Amino acid sequence: MTRPRVAGYAVWMRVLTLIVASLNLFLGARALLELLGVLNSSKYATSTTALFAVLALGLGGACLWFAFVARNPRLGLTLAVGPWVIGLLVVFVSLVTSPKR
Repeated sequence: MTRPRVAGYAVWMRVLTLIVASLNLFLGARALLELLGVLNSSKYATSTTALFAVLALGLGGACLWFAFVARNPRLGLTLAVGPWVIGLLVVFVSLVTSPKR
C-alpha cells in the first residue's frame, strides 16, 4: 500500500506525531517525578506508575526519533499511540475479569 500523494501529508503527520508524543513525554515525566517522590498526587500503586513511566517515556522518545530523525512519521505515530492502546487494553481486561459488586 502506497502513501497518499497529497501535498503536506508528511507535515500534518509530523505535527500530529509531535502533539501525541509531547503528551506522552509530559505524562511520563509526571509519572517519573511521582516515582522519585517529587510529586505526591498519584492514587495508583508504585509498580503501575513505574510501568506507565517506562512506557510513556520510552515510546514517546522512540516516536520522536522515528518521526524526525529516521523520517518515518507513520511509524512514529504508531509508537505514539502505543501507550494509549496498551492502557485501554489493560482497563478493558481489568473490567472484564474483576468481580461484580
